[in-house]
Amino acid sequence: MSDEFREAFRSVQWATPFLDDPNWHVYPHRRPLQPGATDVAHNNFGSMALRRDDCIQHWLELSQKPAPGSHAVTRSISLFKYGKGLTGYQTICHGGAVMSMMDESLINIVFATQAKAAGLSPHAWVQQADETWGTPMKDGETLLSRMKGAFVVTRLNFNFMKPVPSPGVVGVECTLVEHTGNKMSITGVMKDDHGTPLVKVDSLWTRLGREKL
Repeated sequence: MSDEFREAFRSVQWATPFLDDPNWHVYPHRRPLQPGATDVAHNNFGSMALRRDDCIQHWLELSQKPAPGSHAVTRSISLFKYGKGLTGYQTICHGGAVMSMMDESLINIVFATQAKAAGLSPHAWVQQADETWGTPMKDGETLLSRMKGAFVVTRLNFNFMKPVPSPGVVGVECTLVEHTGNKMSITGVMKDDHGTPLVKVDSLWTRLGREKL
């Protein structure tokens, strides 16, 4: 883990112990190097947010390694440091930006679980997905056929408890509640650097085509 990310998130003391824990994967999202490049081929939103200095400045994802014999990742943490570009009203983070960060955090568990099933690290799995989803569609190919087997969110219920400051540093801790093979129920809590809950969400993710792991 680079000193750049350690410094960015050193105030989030409830999460920093996991940065060096061998039982956790750590994956930093980095800024695109070229003006026209994307950070992740299938996530242009995240790429644009990273490109602007006043939006998401640092973004770090952590996922707990599954228990022996299991493919399911049951816990993850996503850390965000962002500037005034995410402000909605005065010093409060825009609600849409908050929900987007929560959504990106929830899917961290989904990706990490799929990576484990494929025998890859979360970072390697995302790179492999880029190669598949980032290529042009063939003649006759549909979006549904391209994404068969992928998980998409089918329910997001938010509970805003306290204003999310902007600019600021927050962490989102996610927990897998249930995994049936075709559906994943995941909850998430956004916390400030002191660990105070700001936003809670429960979600349901459904596998397209209902193709099991």
